[in-house]
Order: sequence, then structure tokens, then C-alpha cells
Amino acid sequence: MLYEGGRRRGDLTRVQVFSSWPPGVLRTGLDVPSAADVCAALCNIDVYAVLTGERGWSPDQVEQWWCGALVCELLSWPPVTDVGARDTFGPPLPWSLVR
Repeated sequence: MLYEGGRRRGDLTRVQVFSSWPPGVLRTGLDVPSAADVCAALCNIDVYAVLTGERGWSPDQVEQWWCGALVCELLSWPPVTDVGARDTFGPPLPWSLVR
């Protein structure tokens, strides 16, 4: 029950954050609820446990992979340059840098 409550709060936070982004930041065809689902599917304790416990990744490697994967899955590319700080995002990380 506690875990489910935390997961619901996380989902609400993701929806709030993604909803605050200007149009064009999320990749074409991706709506806010789907973006929250993708984020929850990638960035969860089970994925972390497998990567660090079973696959030998360091916490820093997991964080770098999450960042690269989320950029690839969520953000439009090339970046939208007329929405202020949005143009500071770079291209997706090459997989060779992540592992």
C-alpha cells in the first residue's frame, strides 16, 4: 500500500512536470500520460535492482543510461529553440558513453 501510494504520487508529479513543458518539447505523437508511462516504465526500482544487482552496473551508470534513454524516448529532436532553456538539451547520448 505504501509503495502504491508513492508510485501514484510519482505519476502525478511526472504528469505535472510534463504538462508544464511548452508545446514541441515532447516528441511528436507522445502525449503527457504516455510520457509519464514511459518514464515510470524505465525509471523504477525493479530496473535499478536488475542493472545494479544482476548486471553489475554502478548507480552512476544507471543514472546516465536513464538520462540518455529518457532524452531518446521523450524529447523532440532537433530541440525546439524558441522556448528558452529547452535548447540546452543535447542529442541523445551514444550508447558507448552510457555503459
